[in-house]
Amino acid sequence: MNRLIKIRPLIIAILIFLVTPGQTIAGTGSRALNISTRVVHFLKYSILHQEINLVLGEADIERGYVDISRGMVLSVRSNSNNGYLVWFSTDSALLGDVTVFSENNAYRLSRSGNEVHMPFQGNNFSQKELSFRFHLSEDAVPGTYQWPVAVMLTTI
Repeated sequence: MNRLIKIRPLIIAILIFLVTPGQTIAGTGSRALNISTRVVHFLKYSILHQEINLVLGEADIERGYVDISRGMVLSVRSNSNNGYLVWFSTDSALLGDVTVFSENNAYRLSRSGNEVHMPFQGNNFSQKELSFRFHLSEDAVPGTYQWPVAVMLTTI
C-alpha cells in the first residue's frame, strides 16, 4: 500500500504528459474541439387493454355500424419530436371503413387499414384511449367475431 502511495504522483505526472499536447506543457495554447451528437429515437409501447371480440346485434346491422368505446388502450413513450405513427390493420369481411377516435380527433381508415400520426407529448408515458366505429358491410350478420383491428407503432 505504501509503495502505491509513492508511485501515484509519478503515474499522474505521466498521464498529464501523455494527455497534454507537446507545446502546451511549457506555455499556453488553444485548440478547437468539435462535438457532435446523434439522438437515436426510441418508442416503447404496450397494449393495456384490447377488446377480444366484436359483437354485432340486429340493431347494429340495421344501423350499418357499431360503436366500441375504449376498444383499445395503449401506453406510449417516445423521444421523437416528430411524434410517432400508429399503423392499423383491419381484417374482416364484415367491415367497410373503420373510424378511430383518439381524444378529440377522428381518423377514417380504409378497409385495408392506414397509418395515423400521433404528435409528440413529452418523454413520459402517455395513455391513448382508442374508440372505434365499425361501418359494416352489406354481408354482415349478427354474431360474435374475433377483434378485427391490430396495431403497430413506430417513430418518425
